[in-house]
Amino acid sequence: MTSLRLYRGITLSPNRVDQIILDILENGLGQNPEQKWQPFMWKNLTNDLTTLIAKVNLTQEDTRPRTEWISTGKVTGFAKEIEGEPCICFADRLGAQYYATTHNVTKEKTVPVLISVEIDLSSVCIDGKDFLYTAIQRMNTQSKTVYEKQLAVLRKIYGPSINLYIEKILKDPDSDRIAVADLITNDRDIVIHHYNNQNMIDGRYGTRFRSAFHVRIPISRDNITGLDILKGTASLKADLSLHDYLEL
Repeated sequence: MTSLRLYRGITLSPNRVDQIILDILENGLGQNPEQKWQPFMWKNLTNDLTTLIAKVNLTQEDTRPRTEWISTGKVTGFAKEIEGEPCICFADRLGAQYYATTHNVTKEKTVPVLISVEIDLSSVCIDGKDFLYTAIQRMNTQSKTVYEKQLAVLRKIYGPSINLYIEKILKDPDSDRIAVADLITNDRDIVIHHYNNQNMIDGRYGTRFRSAFHVRIPISRDNITGLDILKGTASLKADLSLHDYLEL
């Protein structure tokens, strides 16, 4: 099995640092509700990619966890996932340092902490919210020149295996592009290429990262390889920008 070294950057209030670090070291990640991290629910599609990519008119019902409506009043409520595997976000080391020391700092949360883990590939999918999903939705398939430039950017970040999914968009335009992106996040060849990406990305909302992932929880304390309080801030120059991609 292939294992990945991934990093999570968090920012804590000074009065909770010791408590949370001790909890992580003793119990791992994602087991104690006191950690209060909202999980992402992953519908693991890894073993179904061949079938799903061949499906005409692919929809999010095929690729997203089923939900049920939870009523909170006469006209209010929310959709809650009733299937899927809970995950939390990780990144490359520099990206996680940026999240912890710069992006997530508030008046109340000022202490940056970097968590490193060793995780099996089977527990990982790509977190596409700050680049991939927007890039796929906004890919210009009407202009060959723009399309080829955008595809070149995607190949840099996610590797040549992404071609298969872009071809589906071209051949099956009635398929939901978000659903196609869901397939991309589950492709292990693409996960590995993204893991090795060395291009610093300027994503949505001022995010900076080379790679971004969702990792299945709970994560055992035995998988934690480091936990450090950081100093200073991280100023990272981007090699690729979502804004520039959209303006091609």
